[in-house]
Amino acid sequence: MFDKRLLELLDADRKYVVFMVICNLLSTVSNIVITFSICILVNQLLLGKTEVTDYAAPFILALAAAAVRFVLSLLNGRFGAKLGTNAKEMLRKKIYDKVARLGVRETDDLSLARLPRWQ
Repeated sequence: MFDKRLLELLDADRKYVVFMVICNLLSTVSNIVITFSICILVNQLLLGKTEVTDYAAPFILALAAAAVRFVLSLLNGRFGAKLGTNAKEMLRKKIYDKVARLGVRETDDLSLARLPRWQ
């Protein structure tokens, strides 16, 4: 489940969350297709089918579904990385703004110069 407070902070980046959910749903469908194809192949083996054409369609279907799942996994990773980068940048900016606004005095442990400024 997504954290509601974090989602509120991600106004412009909610699209990446939606894209990730869609990729995960389509990956699940691809897994079901792969499992279905393997079941058909095993059924053909148990029935004693010897023709190559009996095995070609389920095999090609399983390969296509595996390729789709691979592409969806890549896209999901890219969306997640982009979302994480944007969230980290936004949180750093908010923390710096809050520290600057509160006027925390500098100590040996905390220096405002060491905090990154995000414009």
